[in-house]
Amino acid sequence: MKILLVKPPKSQKVFTFSRSEPLELEYLASAVKEHEVKILDMRIDRDLMKRLEQFRPFFLQALSWPVDKV
Repeated sequence: MKILLVKPPKSQKVFTFSRSEPLELEYLASAVKEHEVKILDMRIDRDLMKRLEQFRPFFLQALSWPVDKV
């Protein structure tokens, strides 16, 4: 099964000190090794529709954590 994990873009109103990789999505991806998983970090690549058309996932999961906000 194809799974796309998405890290949403940050709000322009939110200030952060770091731009770390989306570890929470990497942890999820490692838990489903038997499936084809891709991660889209929309803080870097905002073209969700293009990625959906290219990859055509069966399942899409978007995550956002309060820790992203200062």
